[in-house]
Amino acid sequence: MADSTNKFLFLAVLSVLILVGLALPKGFDISDEGLYVLLAHPLQENNAGIFNYDLFFKGFYQCTGIHFGIIGLRILRLISYVVAALAFSFFWKNIAEEKGLSFKIAMISFLGISAGYGFLPSSLSYNSLSVCLTGLWLACVSFKTKSPLLKVLVLGLILGLLVYVKVTTALLLGLISVSILIYEDKKSISSLILLFVPFVVLELAFFLFLDTFSTLRMIQGLEFTVSRPDYGFFILVKHTFFGFFWCFLVFLSTLILKKISPNPRINLGITVFILVLIFFQTHITEEWNHIFLLIMPLIFGILTHSKLTALTLSSRKYWVLLLLFLPFILHFGSNVYWLRLGIHYWIFWCLAAMIWLDEVYPFAEKYLVYFISFSSLILVSNGLWWSPFAQKSIWEATEKWEYLPGKSIFLTPQQVLQLKVIKNQMPDESPSIVLAAYRIPGIPYLLGKTIPISPGFWDKTHLENYFPKGIQESVLLYYPLDELPAGEYGKIILIPDFDE
Repeated sequence: MADSTNKFLFLAVLSVLILVGLALPKGFDISDEGLYVLLAHPLQENNAGIFNYDLFFKGFYQCTGIHFGIIGLRILRLISYVVAALAFSFFWKNIAEEKGLSFKIAMISFLGISAGYGFLPSSLSYNSLSVCLTGLWLACVSFKTKSPLLKVLVLGLILGLLVYVKVTTALLLGLISVSILIYEDKKSISSLILLFVPFVVLELAFFLFLDTFSTLRMIQGLEFTVSRPDYGFFILVKHTFFGFFWCFLVFLSTLILKKISPNPRINLGITVFILVLIFFQTHITEEWNHIFLLIMPLIFGILTHSKLTALTLSSRKYWVLLLLFLPFILHFGSNVYWLRLGIHYWIFWCLAAMIWLDEVYPFAEKYLVYFISFSSLILVSNGLWWSPFAQKSIWEATEKWEYLPGKSIFLTPQQVLQLKVIKNQMPDESPSIVLAAYRIPGIPYLLGKTIPISPGFWDKTHLENYFPKGIQESVLLYYPLDELPAGEYGKIILIPDFDE
């Protein structure tokens, strides 16, 4: 049975790789993906940036002259998922105290991570990077070694990299790291200072070679960030809390029904009804991938009623608890509701369920494997092909568009026509930098341009933060989601709905 399960897993992984590979040159989201590709542009400014991993792309460009375009960033994301899958298999090896890596766990991990394709575009992003780096963090923090100083340095490097991706995640995982290290060896408290060494080295390197570094950017951008309504502290807490609330409600319903009714079929039927009810209650956007997030608490509720002796006595219970809360820890600081973004963190609950079943009901593990595999295939197919984020189905992307010399992407014929119309409205001596408002950073990128100061302006408040005395750019690309701030304008080019 194990062989047949592994064969099924291999076919599922191969199918995901084919689906992702065929989608690499097709489609483009001008909002979020436009932001991601501009962040990787070596000439794009990112003053006071919230995300600062663009420093690595700028440094890499200075050393090699290589500029990662749309397809390149999508390939990087796929490679990072493979690396993360191996990291999760190392984590499993560490906590299960096995001699070698489990190819089965690596495949399950890859499928679980690939669920992230179910929401938002397919380019490398801070969401995908934070999950992959957390996989490396789990592999490192769970590793038992006689050289704690080396472990601290590696952990410091991973946490340092996370600062450039998402600083709130770096801080929270840093606190957990310190707690684990002190628990493992109370004598090594003084060595915890080494956690900061890799980050300091990286900051000095960026300062010497690029004349900027993330700490300076964050200090400069603090005033701008806190003034944005969508980044208020209570708003950010609410986005994460309500995700926890709805998931906990599904879990709690399963527990209560078990207590009041001895019939498992009736319990399951009522629980599924509650699950569907909560799904429709929380279905506030066109995406529906959060049904897979809500199913996991139902599974955990069922497992809670199982014979828990093995898990209770095992040290792995602490890792299960950590995996259960990691999706909320990684999400904190995001201005997107957890139930929309949470599918990126689905991998952690998949691993928690695998550990739980491995302790309690190993014979039922195959059913979870099938569920993860089918779910991943559905999410990848929908997220990349049927209903990609802010785009039409990408099989309609049949016309080639060259956005930079030697770099091209397939778009819909209507999108290519719109780009040609916009290009024709540009001045004869078109500047290399144009302003783009709002939520359309991908338009300048497809036209071979960059945006001043920031790689994207999302609303009027955001734009006013950087241009309080007006705007005097020669070209303004304007998608009227919000009013423009008062000020003088050069040539204004109205942008129609790009995905129509």
